[in-house]
Amino acid sequence: MIVSIGGITLKSKSASLRFFWYALKTLRIAKKSRGCLHASIFQESNVYFALSVWNTPEDMHAYGRSESHVSAVRKTGKLVVSATNHSYETSALPERSDVIAAWRTSTC
Repeated sequence: MIVSIGGITLKSKSASLRFFWYALKTLRIAKKSRGCLHASIFQESNVYFALSVWNTPEDMHAYGRSESHVSAVRKTGKLVVSATNHSYETSALPERSDVIAAWRTSTC
């Protein structure tokens, strides 16, 4: 399995509504995508996270290149201050706290 976690910081609180509109739309598509074992979005402090777990790296990359994901990234780009992604392999579905810790370690 491969875990993908993206941490996104927005320019303003008012940007969060528009961001979540696209995030929820793409979340539904991700959950239906081939090889997706888990997908969620959530906020911790001032960072918005997109977490997904995939059967294979190929499944993850296929979704990342999909029109729905690329379009959402394009449409929300002006709302974002920073976006940092981290992925790693695992043998079991991880706990959210462990994934956030791995993301924070990778972005320091």
